[in-house]
Amino acid sequence: MGLPRPNLAQIARQPTTGQIAQSVRVPASVGGWNQYDSIAAMAPEYALTLDNVFPSVRQCTVRPGYTVWGTGLGTGAVETLMQWGGPSSEKLLAAANGNIYNVSTAGAGTSLGSGYTNNRWQHTNMGTAGGHFVIAVNGADTPINYNGTAIATTPAITGVTATNLIHVWQFQNRLFFLQKNSLVFAYLPVNVIGGAALTFDLSALFEFGGYLICAQTWSRAGLTDQEDLCVFLTSEGEFAVYSGTDPGDATKWALQNRGRIGAPPTLGTRSMEKIGSDLYIVCQDGLVALSQVLWLDRVDTSKTISQKIGTAVNDAVAAYSANFGFEIFLYPKGNMVMVNVPALVNKTMYQYVANTATGAWCRFTGLNANCWQLFNNSPYFGGVDGTVYKWDSGSADNGALINWEIRSAFVNMGEDGQNKLWTLVRPIFESNGPVSFNYRIEVDYSISNLTQPSGSSSANDSRWDTALWDTAPWDDSAQIVTVWLGANALGRVCDIHMRGASMNQDIAWIATDFTFYQGGLL
Repeated sequence: MGLPRPNLAQIARQPTTGQIAQSVRVPASVGGWNQYDSIAAMAPEYALTLDNVFPSVRQCTVRPGYTVWGTGLGTGAVETLMQWGGPSSEKLLAAANGNIYNVSTAGAGTSLGSGYTNNRWQHTNMGTAGGHFVIAVNGADTPINYNGTAIATTPAITGVTATNLIHVWQFQNRLFFLQKNSLVFAYLPVNVIGGAALTFDLSALFEFGGYLICAQTWSRAGLTDQEDLCVFLTSEGEFAVYSGTDPGDATKWALQNRGRIGAPPTLGTRSMEKIGSDLYIVCQDGLVALSQVLWLDRVDTSKTISQKIGTAVNDAVAAYSANFGFEIFLYPKGNMVMVNVPALVNKTMYQYVANTATGAWCRFTGLNANCWQLFNNSPYFGGVDGTVYKWDSGSADNGALINWEIRSAFVNMGEDGQNKLWTLVRPIFESNGPVSFNYRIEVDYSISNLTQPSGSSSANDSRWDTALWDTAPWDDSAQIVTVWLGANALGRVCDIHMRGASMNQDIAWIATDFTFYQGGLL
């Protein structure tokens, strides 16, 4: 049931003492989700909960939605998306149900290959004199390459058991590969995508054993191409950093550093990603930037990028390590980096999301993504239902509501030891339609549940929950949305807890006004 609009004339002055009400405006939680700082000492720019609400520089916005893109891929999960980049065009490939499809245009995908053992391909792009290729391996099938038109298995990779190759990347104009359950990597000659591979054994380097699980090129800012670094990570969290151009020549290949971080997910071949001039790794220490831990002991978790969300990433890796679907995904246009978390394989996923400009965190739910890929600078994800979806496409989840939740940090608004009586609260939004949400003022660090509203998507609905807003209809342009709501909460500190639901709306939370009476010391 909605609350009626309070009568401001009746409560502007407290009738028993004549005390004038005070009003404080608290900005939106642009500092993001915070599980690290004490709840009693948290700065007001943070939030205790920030689900499906992204902290931008000036306000917090309800996340974008998604629409159907690629169909006709069967009923099983889409577990890999691959982008092929040519001189003047791009293609998007999807792996599902033992097939690989071209899903470069919206609608039914076109089969490019079938009969594959699994759909979990690792891939990289490489240009040679023979053309531009996507090269992909999955640890079970013969490696493939795609030239923008067709998939091929030639030229073949020899010298190793090609079906055991689980990861591929490009370093110094060579293709490098990891092998299944091995500390030996393989590599090809310069500027080729097939032929006789050579190997390099790292077994003596890693004292905790395990196997190589992922690797990547680290192109740090200010270094020349010849000084790019190659980083190897094991299943036990040990890493080694090499420089050089040819592992087969001791004068052109040198160990630069080694160390240990928390173990990555068991199926962590997608747990390392280049972002800007750094390498990011998702592991039991959180989301780690290699540059920040290279010279430090792994126990210094205050240096992790995910520090403010405390143990959330750590706990996710510990709980779901054996699940396929962990991935780091960078969305430059959205100023976002995501850590994809597979809570239930091929069924339920969520994302820890950071603002790359500010480092502020939040969590996305309702995006059941097995994998992510940029294509023509837009983000796509592989669904659990044989469908490829385009994300940041509209303001609804494929025609369904986007449910969001905010719990701001507790604020004292005066002396710490004094009681206050909060009588009114006024969230301030910018929206192109009515904002449907339930709310509660919580006091003295209390934690309570709040029901989800049914939501609204009508541009002509002038109601807040079930309380009247105004008599004027909405138009489609964004406007400031405010209304005073009753609070009736007594305590020393308070927060605002809101749960909303929206569809086909752009909603941004800007600030919240609180009206209260100051009490005495207790």
